[in-house]
Formats: sequence, structure tokens, C-alpha cells
Amino acid sequence: MLQANPPSADAAPPSLFLADHAIHGLFHLDLDSGRIEGVDKALHMRAEQARAMRAGDLPARIHLPNPQAQSQQSLWEAPSGKGMALDDFYPYARQILGAKAEQTTVCVSLTLSSEGKQALTQVKGGKPRHWRLRLGKAAQERCGRDLIDLQFDKARLYLFRTGVVILDLRWRYVQDGDVLPASVVLEGNYLLSHGNLQGKTPTASDGDPEPLDAHRLLEIAQALLPEEWTEQAPLQPGRRLLYSLARTQGSASEEAILELGIRLSHRQTSDYRPKPQPLESSVLQPFPYLCHVLAPEGTASVIATDPTASDFANNFVCGTGANTYVPLFVSSLHNHLWLLGQTEWLPAQRHGDKRHEVHDLEEVYERTVEFRRYFYFPMISQISLHNAFYERSQQVFKIAERQRFLEQTTHDIAELLKARRTKWIGRISGAVAGFLVSHELLDIVSQSGLPGSMPNLRVWLVETAHASPTVIESLVRLVERWDLIVFFGSLAGALLGYWAAWYFDKSPKAE
Repeated sequence: MLQANPPSADAAPPSLFLADHAIHGLFHLDLDSGRIEGVDKALHMRAEQARAMRAGDLPARIHLPNPQAQSQQSLWEAPSGKGMALDDFYPYARQILGAKAEQTTVCVSLTLSSEGKQALTQVKGGKPRHWRLRLGKAAQERCGRDLIDLQFDKARLYLFRTGVVILDLRWRYVQDGDVLPASVVLEGNYLLSHGNLQGKTPTASDGDPEPLDAHRLLEIAQALLPEEWTEQAPLQPGRRLLYSLARTQGSASEEAILELGIRLSHRQTSDYRPKPQPLESSVLQPFPYLCHVLAPEGTASVIATDPTASDFANNFVCGTGANTYVPLFVSSLHNHLWLLGQTEWLPAQRHGDKRHEVHDLEEVYERTVEFRRYFYFPMISQISLHNAFYERSQQVFKIAERQRFLEQTTHDIAELLKARRTKWIGRISGAVAGFLVSHELLDIVSQSGLPGSMPNLRVWLVETAHASPTVIESLVRLVERWDLIVFFGSLAGALLGYWAAWYFDKSPKAE
């Protein structure tokens, strides 16, 4: 048995052997959840669409040869929830882990039914269905083989009220005997998690495992979802996260399981040379034999076999890891995907129609409040390890900072739209004020007092005109049109008031 050594330039944890492992491929799509008032109805409709899928239709959708007998049973069903301490979690978080909603439905969690599992994982007669990866030349040199076989064994579906859908498709690489070299897992993960790596599958013949590459994996994942969803929002080939769970064969040092966790979480092969200590916020090592490494590319939990360890360690891959830590990571992944969609809205939804833009902004604000109400958990569990893991996963995706950015940007856009709507009010008010002031001043001038017995300018001009018609005859005509002078003078004052309101306006100029 090969014993792992601390990280160095000559010894790398890919030389470790794994006694157990499971790879959770996380695929997502973002569906339109509709108006806030109809979110619950839309969520339950999507759940019914998933339950309406038939297990017997899956082989035809994936084009599987030698399928199991046709079954009319549902492909998806509600999870049993056995073996999970749901009472330890925050009420809404229990739904993400598989509990039934007691009040408001936040997430509908479905698992692959027994008939659906048989259709995906078995050939006719009940034998396991294997899939085969062909490695490139460099990968063959790194892990000492040219083919890797794997088997799908489980799938889970998370439907969130925000419209985000996450599919958890789990597979295992076929082991040679009781153990599997860690390098095989690294190479397989790298090949299946990069959407541009396709066209390297072997040619299948009768009795051989089905050929598989990243493109084919995406087709399988898409076949597990209702067509109504994938027609609206196909799965994204470039955003493929993996959560890798691994248990080493025999004991291993803290440094060794840390480096293996770094490679698995970043989907790196053995030719990468990661730093021994990555960013502190991405690593959680609560025990000497357990290490969680979280990254935007994915997550890995590596646990070393310890003869004195409890059942928690021995059953971590299929027990606590799959039932607790994967759903907790899915919760943070949902937050990341939702914030990503909302942040993309900010530059994409600027309209010439200001009313439409204001309506969209109100929708973003309402959805942000909805998100904070149901999905932003400062504390998710009464177990400190759960809270520490959840906090690290939130830090990796920068959930808190991005949420503040979204709220602040939404507020700034609202202020800008408010300035757009109110700038004309200020300018019109300036014009009205200029009109009234000018009118009042001209009226005062027309009625201003003079020395002697003629206090009114108009009367004085008229009386004087009878005595000296040749001198002020033109002034009399002007006095007779004095109302027009007041009117046009007031208009000039209105223009001056409008210009002053525009020139001294300090609000954001949106022209």
C-alpha cells in the first residue's frame, strides 16, 4: 500500500488510493418563475412536470441500447428522508435537504425513483451499465491507463422557488479490486467537467461499455429533465461544477488530503502544482482526517480511513457527505446562480421605455427581498460543523458582497430613474416661477406712481396724448397694447426660469 507524503515537488497525493468515492455532477438551468404573486403556483407546476416523467421513456431519450423493460412508473419521487437529522437545521433549509414543506414552499427536492435508477444504471437482465472514457496521450502517461469506466448510481433534483433548477447526477469510477488510484478520479473529473473536451470517446461494440465524454454527459443530464424546461433554458455546457467525495485507503497526512482536495475541487489533474495553502476562506479542516476544500469550480471532501474513526468517517461518502454536505453546497450554489442572473439583468435590461424599466426594477427589488427572506441564512444549523461549512461556501461565492452590490446598484438605478422623472418637474416649476415673477414686475411698472396728480402711467400717457398728439402718439398705441407687452415679457421670464432651473440642476444628468 502506497503511503501518502506531505506535498513536495516529487510526491503528490494523486499517488493515493481511494477505498470509496462519489462524484456529484451539478447541472443547472434558470427558468422564468413569473410574477411574485404566482411563484408558489409555478413551483408546484414544475414539480408536477418532473413527477409526470416516466422511467420507461428514459432509455429512448438517451438512446440507450439493451434497455430495461418499459416501466410506467414515475422517474422522480419525493425522498424518504431516512437517516437525516433534519431537526438540527433551520426550518426552510430542511426543504433543501429533502423535508416536506410545512408552510411556504422554498424548495422541492426529488430523487430518482427505483425504476428510474434501474433504467439509468442497469441493462436488460439487471447487470450494471458501464460507461467508458478514453484518455488522451498525456493523461494516459499520468495515470497509467488509456480507458476509465464509470457507472451512474443516483440522481437528485432541486427545484427552487426562484426558478433555479439544479440536477445532482452522481457517478463512480469502476475500481480495480478494492481500491482506485486517485489519479484516475482526477483525470475522469477533468475530462467530464470541461465542456470543450469531446470527440474522444471510444467506438462501442456489442458488450462494451457505452462511450462517454463531456458532451454525452450533458445529453444524459438533459434527458433527466422535462422537455418543457430544456426548451425554455437548455443546460449550460460551460458551467459544470463537481462535488467530489473521497475516502482514502489507509491513513494519510493532513497535507496529503488537503492537496488532493485542492486538485479535486479545482478539477485539476496531477500535472498541476497547487500551493500547499490556498485561500483560507476556501478550506475547512475540522479534523486531522477530514478536509473540505471549496472553490468556484466545485467542492471536494476528502476523508482518510482511520481504524479508530467513528461510523461518521467510515460512512461519510454515502452518508453524511451525500445527504448533508452536498445539499448544503447546493444551497450556496443556488444563491450564486440566482445572484448571477440578477446581476446580469442590470446591464441587459436598460430600455428606451422608462416605464418598462421602472417596472423591471420593481421586480428586481421584490425578488431581492424574497431572496433575503427565504434563502439568506446567517445560521443554517445547530451543528457547528454545518454552519462552518455553509459559511465557507457562502464566502467562496462572495454571496454577502454580491448581495450588497445588487441592493446598492438597484438603489442607485432607482435614484437615477427618479431623477429622470423629477427633472422636468423642476424645470417646469422654474418656468412657471419666471412667468409669474415677470408678469408681476411688469404689472407693477405699468401701475407705478408719478409725481403730481397722475399716479397711473397709463392714465398719464393717455391724458398727455390729447395735449401733444404729435409727441407721444406712438406711446399711446403702445399703452393700448400693454397687455401684450406683459404677456410676452412673462414668456421671456419663463424661458429665463427654465434655463436657470436646468443650469443649476445638480441631480444626475441622464441625457
